Amino acid sequence: MPYLAEVEAQGLPTLILDYSDTSWQAMARTLGRATDREAEAEDVIHNFETRAQEAADRLALNGRPATIVGYDIAGTYSIGRDHSPQAEVLEALGFAITPLPEEFKSAVTRVSNMDFISRETLSAAITEETVILLSADAKDVEAFLNDPLLANLPAVQKRQVYAMGLSSFRVDYYSALEMIETLDAALSAE
Repeated sequence: MPYLAEVEAQGLPTLILDYSDTSWQAMARTLGRATDREAEAEDVIHNFETRAQEAADRLALNGRPATIVGYDIAGTYSIGRDHSPQAEVLEALGFAITPLPEEFKSAVTRVSNMDFISRETLSAAITEETVILLSADAKDVEAFLNDPLLANLPAVQKRQVYAMGLSSFRVDYYSALEMIETLDAALSAE
């Protein structure tokens, strides 16, 4: 953004995209229009919807409440918002995403797709028995499960903590598919 005026002054076509508050489907449609590949964009969206529906049918989550957690990502802790691109993918699988409880809104230090809070607030802010970890793999799940500060959480006690995949910090077609495949495999193994 700091160089936008310079780029436009050179007469270069410019398209600004913000992945933080737009679904990957809307982003794909925007890129499809900009590159004259609207049909291909619709094909990828349809492919994703088909794969998500197949996984949702297999998993039969039926609105299972879950909390998205950013756990120790570069020393930060956060709770996912219920209207984020990540939440949309999880809802396609059949989850119902629970955001940060209202009583903790005053503890938020920064907002994006996630409400950033202190580590000390994290255990009280996780209200569901299922936790989905943002930008995480199996090592991160183990670290979460072994964190003494979180030991009393029902999700930890029931071992219902799942990785969303390492690329889930941003959501595009490929990372959305990775999220579905990662969670489908983990939940099917229960």
